[in-house]
Amino acid sequence: MIDNKIIVFENEDFGELRTVEIDGEVWFVGKDVAMILGYGNGKVKSKALANAIKDHVDIEDKRFLNYDELKAYQNGDLKNISHYGMTIINESGLYSLVFGSKLSTAKNFKHWVTSEVLPSLRKTGTYNTQAFEELKAEVINLKEELEKNKLPKKTYSPWFGRMHPKYKLIEDSLGITRGALYREILKELANRYGLDTYQIEQDYLYENCLDKCYPLDPYQCVPQYRNMIEDIINEYLISYSLADKNDIIATKKYQTIFSKTNSKTDYNESYLNTEDGDNNE
Repeated sequence: MIDNKIIVFENEDFGELRTVEIDGEVWFVGKDVAMILGYGNGKVKSKALANAIKDHVDIEDKRFLNYDELKAYQNGDLKNISHYGMTIINESGLYSLVFGSKLSTAKNFKHWVTSEVLPSLRKTGTYNTQAFEELKAEVINLKEELEKNKLPKKTYSPWFGRMHPKYKLIEDSLGITRGALYREILKELANRYGLDTYQIEQDYLYENCLDKCYPLDPYQCVPQYRNMIEDIINEYLISYSLADKNDIIATKKYQTIFSKTNSKTDYNESYLNTEDGDNNE
């Protein structure tokens, strides 16, 4: 049930963002969010803009409102309504689009939504209370905790140890759980590299005689997949100034005596300046 009229928020940096409340939950007009976050290069009829929600937002985080429903709801005021109806997304869907955006302003947009738009709706009574949001987050965390308890204890992985602080930076930045981040990574692997993540997981379970596994288990032992994940994470951290290029542990090869860029003279000089070189003289 639609509870209120479409509410339009305006920002000089991002333009208009339309919202609507349905059964006590705030939904955003998907086209507005996708345009603000740079999908489709600002073109209203861009194929990339049309595919943004399809590719990045889970089916349970979006829904379509038809024209007649919106028309009746707006009492004939068609100013903010598309003749074809419109796709709307919830908060989770919005965060999915933020994660997939290439714009450096995506983080600022997310901050505007969470610090101004949503609090404004709550204050005017058109959105659920903070207590409900906290309860919803607690339920999600509990669900993920129960899922974890069904899995065997995870052995230590050096690669995971290196990636953990990077994951934590993104989780804190977006205010999402580790499970939600993993889901976004899997979707990005499918979008960017065309991986069939479902089939990869099924093959991994079959080959290891398992019924269930952690989301990234099928990928951490395959160098090519690890490199893909690192590229996704590193690119995000740099784009939103969460880390500097010099701080990122990039996926790259070490310089050795066999590297083409190293001349014999350069190598000899660097070797003589090392402790090992001194000890072997």
